Amino acid sequence: MRSHLMMAILTLFFSTAEVSDIDAAIEAQMGLVDLTPSDSPELPGCLHNLSMLWSTRFRLSPTFEPREYQKAILSLRRAIDFTAEDRTLGLAKRKNHLAALYFQLYAPTKAREFLDKGIALFKEAVDIAPDHIRIAGNLATALTQRAQTSRNLDSSDLEIAISALGRALDLGISPDPSLLSTALSTLGNAHITRFDTLGQLQDLEGGIAALRRAVAVAQEHAPDELASTLTNLGTALMTSFQYQGELSHLEEAISVTQTSILLTPDDSSMAATQYNNLGVMFHMHYPRVDKPFSDLEEAIEAGRKAVDLTSDSDPDKPARLHNLGTCYHDLFQRRRSSADLDECIALIKKAVKLTPKDHPMLAYRQVALANALHIGFAFEYRTIDDLDEAIRLGNHAIASSSRRPGYDMSSTYSLATYYQSRFEHTKNEDDIKESITLLRRVIELTSDTDAKRPNRLRELGTTLIAAYDATKDASYLEEAISAYKSSATLTFGPPAIRLQAARLWVQHATNQGDADSIIAAYDVTVQLLSETVGLEQTLEKRHQTLKQVSKTTLQAASAAFGLNRIDKALEWLEQGRCLVWNQLNNLRTPLTELQEQDADLAERVLHVSKSLEKAGMRDESVLGGVQASLKQKAVLQEDTLEHVQLAREWDGLLRIVRSIAGFEDFLRPVRASNLLENLPTSGIVIVINVSGDRCDAVALAHGQDPLHIPLEELSQYKASIIANHLEALLLENGIMRSGAINDIDTSKGAEETTRAVRPVKKPAERHMSIFDVLEELWRLVVKPIIDALDLKPSQFPGRIWWCPTGPLTALPIHAAGIYTSPTECCTLSDYAISSYTPTISSLTSIVKHKRTDNTSSAGLAMVALSDYASLPPLPGTMLEITAIQNQLSSHGVSQSATFKGENATREVTIQNMEQHRCIHLACHADQDALNPMMSGFELHDGRLELSTIIQSNLKHADLAFLSACQTSTGDAALSEEAVHLAAGMIAAGYRGVVATMWSIPDQYAPAIAEYFYEELLGSGERGRLDGSNAASALHKAVQRLREQLDNSPASFLAWVPYVHFGL
Repeated sequence: MRSHLMMAILTLFFSTAEVSDIDAAIEAQMGLVDLTPSDSPELPGCLHNLSMLWSTRFRLSPTFEPREYQKAILSLRRAIDFTAEDRTLGLAKRKNHLAALYFQLYAPTKAREFLDKGIALFKEAVDIAPDHIRIAGNLATALTQRAQTSRNLDSSDLEIAISALGRALDLGISPDPSLLSTALSTLGNAHITRFDTLGQLQDLEGGIAALRRAVAVAQEHAPDELASTLTNLGTALMTSFQYQGELSHLEEAISVTQTSILLTPDDSSMAATQYNNLGVMFHMHYPRVDKPFSDLEEAIEAGRKAVDLTSDSDPDKPARLHNLGTCYHDLFQRRRSSADLDECIALIKKAVKLTPKDHPMLAYRQVALANALHIGFAFEYRTIDDLDEAIRLGNHAIASSSRRPGYDMSSTYSLATYYQSRFEHTKNEDDIKESITLLRRVIELTSDTDAKRPNRLRELGTTLIAAYDATKDASYLEEAISAYKSSATLTFGPPAIRLQAARLWVQHATNQGDADSIIAAYDVTVQLLSETVGLEQTLEKRHQTLKQVSKTTLQAASAAFGLNRIDKALEWLEQGRCLVWNQLNNLRTPLTELQEQDADLAERVLHVSKSLEKAGMRDESVLGGVQASLKQKAVLQEDTLEHVQLAREWDGLLRIVRSIAGFEDFLRPVRASNLLENLPTSGIVIVINVSGDRCDAVALAHGQDPLHIPLEELSQYKASIIANHLEALLLENGIMRSGAINDIDTSKGAEETTRAVRPVKKPAERHMSIFDVLEELWRLVVKPIIDALDLKPSQFPGRIWWCPTGPLTALPIHAAGIYTSPTECCTLSDYAISSYTPTISSLTSIVKHKRTDNTSSAGLAMVALSDYASLPPLPGTMLEITAIQNQLSSHGVSQSATFKGENATREVTIQNMEQHRCIHLACHADQDALNPMMSGFELHDGRLELSTIIQSNLKHADLAFLSACQTSTGDAALSEEAVHLAAGMIAAGYRGVVATMWSIPDQYAPAIAEYFYEELLGSGERGRLDGSNAASALHKAVQRLREQLDNSPASFLAWVPYVHFGL
């Protein structure tokens, strides 16, 4: 009867959750125990049930009451004592439950005796039932917990945990999928903890593999376990990134953690852990991917939520305070706000205060506090006393270290930086020597495959240089160069860190005058440029990164010229310039030969290349930012992860292809000898390098050796001055040039002047005239080249392709000459027909791939828009299209299409680019300096962006005439990337492009277009239009316009901007 009464009361409790009901159930069960004889086989079960009731009562208590738990423990111990059977599953379960009670008692108290008693009982239970997955999982969880909290780590606990759970998984087949998922997750966590202890890679890989299996089981069979399993997988992937530096693991960690948060309510005990992990992951992501400020914002937002969700009594609170504090540490470095530093110190001080004195992480948090004091001193927000305190804390942390390898290295590394800072302040050589000793110890402790190794080697090099500067001991310099070289030549770790090391290697090898070392250092440096802007990034991110390092290539070429290594200068200029266009070109490499060798492999390469190209064009700003919802962020992160995985797959495919005989150099950087193989059969390519050290030109002609032409009168400073004067001159004349324009003029008179999107006011200051600009270009650049080539004026001049760098990319070299002196009048156009090419490779690529003779895609598509939204009207566009139509008709060209006004849409334009080999665009254009791939042409229904054109299937593209403003002008900060519409059209597949360097007068555009098509059509077969003579046609069209105009500056500004790109 009492048993039935207890069950009835329990049923009532489960429906009401009233504490009084569970108290009544306990009273009834205690009565049943009292009435049950000690020799009854039912007594152990009664005691077991009473223990479970006491345990439930404990969990319902609003305050911690150990007495209830002791009653539960006592009842279960009696149940075990009265269990007659030995080594039965029932006995194993009771020992397991008793162990679980001790483990639950340990959680709020952190009393080690409870954990040890629980583990001893779990072991006894596993010994009885080794195939029971739940019991083995509980043992593994408890052992892992003890390993994580032990000051002196004992890996034997983890050995037992992994062995027991592995054996249970091998022997037992669980009918409960959620149990299997939990067991696999526990096994994975144990492996990861052992990896933290011993640093063995197989544990890291085994842990991630087990956790992936756990996620797979949970997704299909145990959705309630999915959130916790994803959380564990995210943590393991984060650990893997810390060790191996594999970006895809960090991206995936962020993705799965965001998903786990979406599956977890905020009032769950797991939510704080998830937000803490997410904050740490974004903080790790911050230095890895060009330090985007949004990463820090995300890290602080998530970290703050984790701290807010955690009570001060929670043993995890110190870790979460510490993590948030380190975010503010980096925020201070970013913003230099004393409030950020104060918040950093306050958070970490609280973390240290809440950490028990015997906790293994206390030393680690003390080092974090020391780091904050140190960075405050470094930026003069703190005193030398704070630095001394940082050194004291650092030494104390190392002395009391838990001997975890990772923490030891981190603490030692930090202490080394404190000593270096004090040396810089006091010049006490003992401090710099101690710093070097500590850093050498860090290098010894760092494994050969640790992702932190490149940074630590670089830091050692920098410290050794400081010692060399102080002592002039040459051994320090030699060791420093060796450290920089070792860092730069590693194949793992953040590319940006390795690039910094390579540049420092270059600097000090140059100071030593070691030619071989200089060449080797620059070889690595230029190679690392492409790694720094890897395919796993969007094009926008790559361009932003390149703004910081794009001049490195010019410095490398300058050094090569100085060492008379013309071959290296050409190779480095090709490898290190127009990196994004080169990457796109590689993704579009024809695969005919590979298809003949291995059709399936070629198909995989083609599929991944197309997917990578599409991924690179995506716009992360659509969903990104701190204000976006977590669901939006998760979607964005999934796209990012897929992008990174595609880049990784691409690298793997390249390795496979290059392992095939005959394909060893597939998509590798081109050697100078190969560059010369596909030059145009007539004409000369002139590469001009403008660097701070020197300026040089190289003339390349088919079948001839390169001719080096030092430009001794030219300097980077002079070229910049000329470019600045031209910019000012254009502003003075109300002409749009680049994105950085001030004083916008919205008056109607200004609007009717040009095809600029934003006409500008004219400043009153005086600058060089257009004649001065062109004369300086003639004297400093063109004349020395003409003389070296022994060119003569001719009525039938040959071709020159100009490939300038630095400030020269913004200057009209093609129009160089002396125009104001009747006795000295000489112009480049008398000697050559000029074209431009972003790189040698972009030109040779066109030469290699012959013009297709596809009649279905022949002819010309014309798109014109005279009125667009609030932009100035362009009445000349209609006259322009009529003039072109007349020329087409008079030369028998029947294949053409015209789209004006509301018919000039983005979709129609793209369709006709695919259907016609030639395109003529007469409209407004805009260059987006922040995101060059969003530059484009303003059509009736919006902007046709460059990214859309590049992604289109333009198999037979031939000629594009861009009758719009600034279509060959890029961002000055990206002068080596040629991020303008003309280069973009070349990348999209056009063999030749007519473009403009600045906004063109609307009234002259129809004349240039008419003359151009008349010359082009007159030079070829009647009824046929192709761009093979486009450069010559533009040359003649401009000459004809010049003859109609006077020699005023305004007239020159009307014809000078027209340029030709391509073959």
